[in-house]
Amino acid sequence: MKKLFLLITLFALSLSACEDNEQSFSITPAIGFETTQTNVLETATTGTRIGLISNVRLNEPVTVTITLTNIGTVQYGVDYTTEPAAVDNVVSLTLDPDAESQGFFIYPVAADADERKILFEITAVQGSGLNLAQASTITHTVSINKIQIDVNQLTIAQVRALYTGANLTISENKFIEGVVTSTNDNVTAKNVYIQDASAGIVLRFNANNTTDPGKVLPGEFIRIPLQGVTLSAFNGLLQLGDGTSSLPHSKVIKQGTAALPAPKVITVAQLNTNEFQSQRVTIVGITVTTANGSKTYSGNNTFTDGTGSSTLRVESYAPFSGTVVPSGTLTITGIASTFTSSQLVPMALSDIVPQ
Repeated sequence: MKKLFLLITLFALSLSACEDNEQSFSITPAIGFETTQTNVLETATTGTRIGLISNVRLNEPVTVTITLTNIGTVQYGVDYTTEPAAVDNVVSLTLDPDAESQGFFIYPVAADADERKILFEITAVQGSGLNLAQASTITHTVSINKIQIDVNQLTIAQVRALYTGANLTISENKFIEGVVTSTNDNVTAKNVYIQDASAGIVLRFNANNTTDPGKVLPGEFIRIPLQGVTLSAFNGLLQLGDGTSSLPHSKVIKQGTAALPAPKVITVAQLNTNEFQSQRVTIVGITVTTANGSKTYSGNNTFTDGTGSSTLRVESYAPFSGTVVPSGTLTITGIASTFTSSQLVPMALSDIVPQ
């Protein structure tokens, strides 16, 4: 059976990182929610799924306890129900290591209130040596709304689906929102990766993100109005903007900050499908086949995990480009990218963890 590769944010990693690469690293197996918030219409009779993720592959069934907190006058059974059903405000889940996805469903019920909120908190986990993730990823808020919050918002996945092979200038008054996931330490100066719960994409600005007064930084939650923006591809990498006037920094509306999306634990074979393009991913069991005791990270290195081979890309100007590639087994977190063929692009030396 096809194993589900689950994940959570690298904030759950027990890392001690430094620029001189003298520290050791270890991964703490942990579990959390896929996202921190869900908005659902009260008319959504099919319900909505609340996903759970871990940063390691499950090797046995895992029991998760989730406690519900009704905010204000919200009542279970009156404003919403869940599947599995809650008992004394607790939902108990058994996660199957072979399941395609993990989580539970919430079913809203029509009521007089304009908006209702419920807080879900993971309070216990047993199995596969898992712990709870950090606080920001073990809580999830569901808002039940009477009307669509904003009909003009598209998900990044919806925008990606608009591309059919030719440049497209978007004419509709739509927008996307997402978290900035990249630094320009190892990403070309005009490019920025952003990601929402559905997908990721590159923003290709017409000015350097390193020097423009409106530059965006990792962890900033931003809105991009799409009207007039060109959707294009560069050597297979889908991007909004093409380096011309279609995407100036002045279009960006900064909404605040947010936790980086949890990296998805995938294999090299999955990386090569481009399914996860522009998203944060983690690949375990990596061997860099070009490591020879003197080769540095600068440029391209070939790596494998036994399921396939791909390219580890580090720009010559990256702060860690001169570091010699180790010959051992590694776990690497980075952004799944493309330059004709698939690439894995780490943002910092601390993203490369010896096993």
